[in-house]
Amino acid sequence: MKKIIILFFLISLLGAGGCGGKEEAGTPEEKSKIDVTYVKVGAAGTADFTNSLSLPGVLKPYKKVVITSSVNGTVDSVHADIGDRVQAGELLCKLDDSTFSIQHDQAKTALNLQQISFDDAEKNYQRRKQLYEKDVISKVEFEAAEKQYKMAEEQLKNAEYSYDLATKNLNDTSITSPIKGTVGFKDVSTGENIGPSRPLFKVVRTNPMYIETGVAEKNIGDIKKGQTVLINVDSIGGKQLEGKVTHIGPVPGQQNNTYPIKILVQNDGRLKPGMVAVINVVIAEHKDALVVPQKAIINENNKDYVFIVENGKAVKKEVKTGLTKPGVSVDRVCEIIEGLEKGEKVVFVGNDGLKDGSPVETR
Repeated sequence: MKKIIILFFLISLLGAGGCGGKEEAGTPEEKSKIDVTYVKVGAAGTADFTNSLSLPGVLKPYKKVVITSSVNGTVDSVHADIGDRVQAGELLCKLDDSTFSIQHDQAKTALNLQQISFDDAEKNYQRRKQLYEKDVISKVEFEAAEKQYKMAEEQLKNAEYSYDLATKNLNDTSITSPIKGTVGFKDVSTGENIGPSRPLFKVVRTNPMYIETGVAEKNIGDIKKGQTVLINVDSIGGKQLEGKVTHIGPVPGQQNNTYPIKILVQNDGRLKPGMVAVINVVIAEHKDALVVPQKAIINENNKDYVFIVENGKAVKKEVKTGLTKPGVSVDRVCEIIEGLEKGEKVVFVGNDGLKDGSPVETR
């Protein structure tokens, strides 16, 4: 009875060992497929890249002058108002010139009289000089004539100065615009008594116009004088305009620590001082650059890698990346500067956790 029980136990052990072997059985091909990673690949292609810098800016007049009076007086008439277009030299307002006109006439009369006195003194001096050279008169007589001549010359100069000043004061009663532009400010009325240095008008020239903005230190080297930029102004419907960089500040501003730049833009009449603009400056442009989907790039230890497929295996390659093309994350592509050739099959799905040399199968 014991022999029968032992024999049955051995048969049971052999049977159990045979079932375990069936579970581990399989062809080498079936075993290799267990370790295969299924991936999606795409060929490295080309695209054009433009990297631009977006800057906020404010529109400023091309020229701006504050106009004051140089003389005291009563406003006789006003000839311009806010919004009026004026030419250089055009009359803006007129002061009562009656007092200045009298002073001008008096200075002119005094100048004429002094000119006569000078002419007489000069003739006498020349005559006395000739007589002295011939020893007809004494040195004392000659020096007296010479002194009289020099005094008359100085008096003539003073009379000319007084006349010029009186002429200027009379002309200054006509307050004119020094530039062509538009009246942007007016603070004067007929009958007012005004004095020097009081702002009466502000005239601005708004075609062309400047846009003022600031550029950070890391980008200032990308800005060049004469560089063309694109400009968007939302308040005129977002129409895109072109401008040129005309000024680049050598030192940063104290408030925002950015380098000031000025951009010249033509005005079709819709742009106004104070409007906000957005300037787009192209700082890099790469044509036919090699690109791959951004999700194909894996960063490890501050180095970028991609996987390509060769002979059914994943091959890890270090690459140097460049610009990234903006877009939805699934469509975003990245420039490859080094480490990859055009047309190589790059893994962009299934590369998470992928190892160099791992068997892969594309789907």
